[in-house]
Amino acid sequence: MVRPGLVAYGVAPTPFPVSAGAETFAASLRPAMTIKARALRVETVRAGEPVGYGGTWVADRESRVATLPIGYGDGWARASSPGAMALVRGRRVPLVGTVAMDAVTADVTEVADVGAADEFVLLGAQGEERIETGELARLRTTISWEVLAGMARRIPRVYDAGSEVTGMRTLAGERLRK
Repeated sequence: MVRPGLVAYGVAPTPFPVSAGAETFAASLRPAMTIKARALRVETVRAGEPVGYGGTWVADRESRVATLPIGYGDGWARASSPGAMALVRGRRVPLVGTVAMDAVTADVTEVADVGAADEFVLLGAQGEERIETGELARLRTTISWEVLAGMARRIPRVYDAGSEVTGMRTLAGERLRK
């Protein structure tokens, strides 16, 4: 029996066995899962104004905050806050406030003119930056496998082979393009 585990997702388990071949093997893995979202809205928040349930984050200056349509109902753990990041336009931005059932918020003040057309990456790479499962696992005090396996079925899955989309699965069913 073969149990590929995390390797099926292109992720090396941690701690990874140390040997001459293991390090080379781990370096050859390419993550196969990315979590992306587009902002539902981007709004200006005044200095001193709280964001999210319980006002757990308070803007220390006038800020621009993007609301992203992913939350704990999708498998984005509440334990991700504080500390989780997203990527937009190849730059890291902090997720702020409490993770809600259907949304998280990102402080995009440092990235000019972010809007609904911009793609946010919560897991994966954008430009030279990358957010890996290990980073999320450490924030959540868990393991990478739980981060990957915990993503709920209501998140659409888009399957691609390089630059070609080969299929899509949503709660409404599976649609293949080929």
